[in-house]
Amino acid sequence: MKLCFGFLLCCLFVVGFSGLQILNDDNVDQKKKGKTMMILFLGEEQIHLKKKEGNRLLKKKTRPSADHDDEEKLEMEMLKELEENFKKVAATFDDKDFALFAIVDCVKDAKEFCHHENIQETPEIKVGPSEDLEEFEGGHDYDSMKAFADAYIKPYCSHDSKKYCNKKELTAVEKYEKLTTQELNQLLHKEVKKEEVIRMKYEMEFKKLETMFHEYTAKRDAEIDELKTDESEILFREFSLRDHSEVEDRLPETLTDEELLEIGMTSEEYQQFRKEQDKKVDLD
Repeated sequence: MKLCFGFLLCCLFVVGFSGLQILNDDNVDQKKKGKTMMILFLGEEQIHLKKKEGNRLLKKKTRPSADHDDEEKLEMEMLKELEENFKKVAATFDDKDFALFAIVDCVKDAKEFCHHENIQETPEIKVGPSEDLEEFEGGHDYDSMKAFADAYIKPYCSHDSKKYCNKKELTAVEKYEKLTTQELNQLLHKEVKKEEVIRMKYEMEFKKLETMFHEYTAKRDAEIDELKTDESEILFREFSLRDHSEVEDRLPETLTDEELLEIGMTSEEYQQFRKEQDKKVDLD
């Protein structure tokens, strides 16, 4: 009976994924070399559902068991749909030797691999070059997965896939594969430092701009405060007491030369500014 159950579960898990690779801790390092991957990770909850489904089929029940409640049935249907969509997408890449689509059992066969990829919640899909998988955050429907796979499952140049390198890339690969790990680490440190210098340079520029912004804001507020005389306060207060629903809150159509000089704008610049402000008023 145990043999039959194991065989049935294997059929559910493998045949249902015809055309897909099965990765485990023993073969993953070898199979992923030079590949662009799309991996479906299944965890304890999904494996539990598959086992229950296997038990149900093994006993040839036509109705679900008492503990196979509506919520569990829905989860199983969603899992089946995900697997089917994943399988269909994988089938479209059957003739692409650079692509690897796989299902991973994080409960038993590939615990170390799942831990290495920091799999927290399942089911989860990760995509990318074998050494840099990233979480797929799109929908689990066929169209979403297919569109993403078409865009990102591409061949890339590496030590294990030289045939996809152009002349310049191949020269770099052959140069670096001759170096020791320590030498590669030193070169990598230099590249990282270059990036850090660029980031620091612009960070300093951002801080200068931030300081200027605060200075100009303080200067603006000070000039506005100078306008707030007792008489102007009375003017604003009196206006606020009136019915001004029919009065448009818009800038004057033109300014005098003195006013333009005061705000540092040409007549054309002011007209453009006024149009933009009027648009905001209309939207409000």
